[in-house]
Amino acid sequence: MQNNASKLAVISLVLNFILIIAVLILFVKMPSGSSSEADNGEPVDTTDLTALHEKGEGAVVVYYQSDSLNTRCKFVIDLQKEIMDAQVNAEARLKSKQDELMRWDKKWQDKGPLLSSEQEQYMAEGQKNKKN
Repeated sequence: MQNNASKLAVISLVLNFILIIAVLILFVKMPSGSSSEADNGEPVDTTDLTALHEKGEGAVVVYYQSDSLNTRCKFVIDLQKEIMDAQVNAEARLKSKQDELMRWDKKWQDKGPLLSSEQEQYMAEGQKNKKN
């Protein structure tokens, strides 16, 4: 089973490498769609918006600070609170499960050497804990 997983991992790495090479080739070979030259091959002054409006392009540049939007937007603030609450709950569940497993393991460690029937019980409880 592990051999198949390692084969799949190698295949995945090879495919990713090939795709990266293909993207790089396309990026270098293909011309960019946005050029600063007019139809006649002369450069266009992009700071002069009147020339752009005369061509009918209607270019408008808008700047915003995403940090200020993130700190003032109620949706983003609520979403961050939900994410933090979910993280705290997940950490609490993980901590309680870890404590439970530590108590279970300590209980069996305190018994010392196990008999075969106790080993079977230990393995059965371990499988049950693993599924939970």
